[in-house]
Amino acid sequence: MLKILAADHRPFGKTGLTVPPIALGTSALGNVRSILPPAKKVALCGEWLNHVEPPIWLETGPCCGGAQGLETLFQMAQRLDVSPDDVLIGHLLNWQDAAQAWRGDCRLLGDVYRPKLVAINEADKYLDEAASPQERDRRIADVTRAFQELLKLKEAGEVVAVGVAGKDWRCIEMIGKHVPFDWVRLSGCFSPMHGAPDVVRFMASLAERQIPIVLAGVFHSGFLVGGQCYDHRVLDTEDEQDARQLAWRKSFVALCHGHGISPAHACIQFALSAPGVVAVAVDTTQPERVAENVRSVLTRVPGSLWESMKEEGLLAM
Repeated sequence: MLKILAADHRPFGKTGLTVPPIALGTSALGNVRSILPPAKKVALCGEWLNHVEPPIWLETGPCCGGAQGLETLFQMAQRLDVSPDDVLIGHLLNWQDAAQAWRGDCRLLGDVYRPKLVAINEADKYLDEAASPQERDRRIADVTRAFQELLKLKEAGEVVAVGVAGKDWRCIEMIGKHVPFDWVRLSGCFSPMHGAPDVVRFMASLAERQIPIVLAGVFHSGFLVGGQCYDHRVLDTEDEQDARQLAWRKSFVALCHGHGISPAHACIQFALSAPGVVAVAVDTTQPERVAENVRSVLTRVPGSLWESMKEEGLLAM
């Protein structure tokens, strides 16, 4: 049985922490996509423990099962007799009352499994929804204040690192001019389908400053592994852009199978190959998928796959 060992854990920037190269989403515990029976939730949590040497890294927050997910996580951890030292929680928070929300969420975790990593989530979305430059400036000030409140938690020793999470890397780069984040979580902007040089340059700049990156959304809402939605949107075969994306996927899947690997394996390894990336965030409702995801993290894909993709014009890098 393949297992992520302590030797596989990676330094998390300047925080002094070392983390496994996979962050496990807890959406299933909050019944985000479907209602899971308790036995299946226990099995899922058991697989996390079976395949990752502690501390396991769990992602929580409003986008990861919310309050129900936190309460269930506490129940599962107690049921499986998991030590607080064996769990590292990365908590994604909305900008509104972020510090207060963190305290409330700690209570849902019994004040036992307290998140050490926190990040303002979807600040990019909040800023992009501004109706004018003036409103955007006000929203930047909102995000900055929320971040400063989280920094007080860090200064008090209650959390170890404060970061920013979002999809728009340009917006995150701009936020970095206002706040000194410790880590970055990027979602849906770097994958075999989207590996533009400007994104790579941004990630390289973070790496130079020892700011670790977590990559999420590497399957584009399951699209690259056979799903019907691309980033939560159903594609229209009559739309020219959508048709191109479907054609790209068909070629990508064929090349993966031709090299004897799964598209999921290719996506995970591509993410982990990027500069500054310490972990990939993966979420599943299926206990049996945990072992598969761990195998994809630990096992390199043939370099010939990337060469074939370049030859076919499928890879921008």
